[in-house]
Amino acid sequence: MPPLSSRRQIGWMLRANRLLGPTAALRSGRAFARAYATDAGRELAPSQVTRWERGDLPVSRPVLRRYELLLGLPDLSLATVADAVRRFDGDPARVGAAGAGRHRGGAAVDRTGPVPARWHDLVARARVPYAMSGPDWDELTAEVAGRPGLVLHPPLLWEEIAGNLLGELIVAEGGQWLLRQEAMSRLLEHPDAETPTVRVCTAVVDDPAVPVFITPLSLLDVTAGPAANRYVLAQLVAPHNQLAQQGALLAAIRKLRAGHFRTDQEWGRLVTAVGDLVTDAPADPGVRSLTGEFTARLARALPHRRGPRDRVTVLDVGGPQAPFHRSDLTPDAAATVSSLVDRARSLLPVEPAERDDVFPGLVAEAVQSPNADQRLYATMLVAATPYRRPLATALLTELRRHLRDWDPVLAGSALRLLTLLQVPDHRELVYSLLTDPAVPPSLRHAAAAATPHWSARWDAARWRRVLATQRQRAREVPSALDAGILRALAYGLATDGHRDLLPEIEAGSGTSPYPPQARAMARWWSRLPPRLLDAAGR
Repeated sequence: MPPLSSRRQIGWMLRANRLLGPTAALRSGRAFARAYATDAGRELAPSQVTRWERGDLPVSRPVLRRYELLLGLPDLSLATVADAVRRFDGDPARVGAAGAGRHRGGAAVDRTGPVPARWHDLVARARVPYAMSGPDWDELTAEVAGRPGLVLHPPLLWEEIAGNLLGELIVAEGGQWLLRQEAMSRLLEHPDAETPTVRVCTAVVDDPAVPVFITPLSLLDVTAGPAANRYVLAQLVAPHNQLAQQGALLAAIRKLRAGHFRTDQEWGRLVTAVGDLVTDAPADPGVRSLTGEFTARLARALPHRRGPRDRVTVLDVGGPQAPFHRSDLTPDAAATVSSLVDRARSLLPVEPAERDDVFPGLVAEAVQSPNADQRLYATMLVAATPYRRPLATALLTELRRHLRDWDPVLAGSALRLLTLLQVPDHRELVYSLLTDPAVPPSLRHAAAAATPHWSARWDAARWRRVLATQRQRAREVPSALDAGILRALAYGLATDGHRDLLPEIEAGSGTSPYPPQARAMARWWSRLPPRLLDAAGR
């Protein structure tokens, strides 16, 4: 089957919420169509609901908001996921948050008339640190997206706004994170806001006091501007560290797909970067997985380019040749996905009236895709529906049976999926992996990477035992992954709310201090203003 379009995926999200949600009276398409009509509107035809939910017709933002209201879902919970999925899919008919935005090719749909009165208040508050909520950022940038001719003076206003927004984004979680991610993307798409917003992102990556690299770098995949392209290429060729390299790879993969690289100089640097990646054989599982996809995409694109190809031979390293789809699965991987799908369906609160081909595809992407972004958006689609808890339970069952036999990249994807689903189910499993000295470094790395921003919580005694175990392993049997493990644990401890333990990591102890990456993470988190964390919805 061909890959599912964003329209089909969004329609599935709406249908799953309507048919499997708690409001039994709205499971009938006819009843939902009657309820959908507003006070000033006429009754909706049931066939319209069917066409939306099958993906035959595009779903506008007002439709998404109406579903949220009728089904009792949180504000923007469906609309923001839909915006993000359309953006990731490169939907040529994608529109911005307020019914306006850019179509592929640069054409814009303008909102007309004066800016609303609330606009001035939003701009004023956006310049003040910690003064905006997630919905405020959504509303502000919706107006920006709908007005491509908008100019702010002085231009420094854009940097103030983007800087405050990015500061919240890199500490936010779940839906609050996604709201701000989309808001930053709209700024990067806007003609007047793009350049100052790129400067804000690159300044964060270059700031030695900020140990956060993937989010501000991967955001640059939104724009084809030369400044963004140059910076992504620079971090591919000479990255600050492996996290910056991972962010640059994510951005470069999307940029290749979107056709952002156009000059011979850019393509020459891409070839140089891929040669270095293959030669150096990175130890980090995330970088190694993305390298396969990056090299494959570049290999497919190069024959259509004119210019030097003297290093193309290094590209023959395997990896996916197109966006991942469940038809790419090996028989064993397909069996794993099938088991997860069947178990999750058996745990639904309501018997599904029909089988669909969207949920299995999303599960395959969420668990098996080598691309972190594709895993993220597939998981967010599932998490926005009643499939969230059943899939988490099914996955945990599978993990307990087969985790130590799985490839570390697959194990890491599965553990991180449970974190993204915002369930605490894997808390005990992760604890056992991080306190067992016999667990290999690759699996400990996967477990540590699942702790930041999870909904599980450990008390201080558990965190101390985990840290002590990992430091002891790093001393007795050193591994190239030790620094990444301890950095991820410092990050997870901070997002778990144990800021009082951060000074212990920052200071180290005796002759065995924590690695610099872990100390930098602890130092940064311990100095974050509490007001920033409150503003980011933490």
